[in-house]
Amino acid sequence: MPEAKPSGSRLAAWRADFHAWRQKRRDRNELENLSSSTLRDLAIDRSEITSIVTSGEGERRRNRGD
Repeated sequence: MPEAKPSGSRLAAWRADFHAWRQKRRDRNELENLSSSTLRDLAIDRSEITSIVTSGEGERRRNRGD
């Protein structure tokens, strides 16, 4: 039995999710490549990078008791 083709809206949703995932990956890589000094200037601890990239606006978790 042939597989059903995804509907246009499901395909569009998958594509949007895929592009969002790729952007988060690029953002994480860019932050990880910054020097510790630059991250400190931005008030970002290296341990926060994943949280910053994956959390929504304003949901950043602080690990230093800030």
